[in-house]
Amino acid sequence: METKTNYDPTERLEGALKTINDNTGLKTRSILKKYPITFSLLITFSLVSILHGFELVFNKVAFIQNNPWVLILLGLAILIITGSVYKALENHK
Repeated sequence: METKTNYDPTERLEGALKTINDNTGLKTRSILKKYPITFSLLITFSLVSILHGFELVFNKVAFIQNNPWVLILLGLAILIITGSVYKALENHK
């Protein structure tokens, strides 16, 4: 009787990223401990920049300007879909 192994590229990618993170994490943790305020400010600036960029892009779309509820519904739909995918992956383990 042959047994098939399930090849899940997502699990393989997660494993590779975990290995990379574990190897580089040792070096970055010490840097983050040395300069916590600098990195906190850089991360905050990056997040604010991304959000502002999204706002500028969405301001150019006339449909969204005239119907802001569409953007709200789109955001809620994305949250529901990602939550469902997360639950499905958690149950898959």
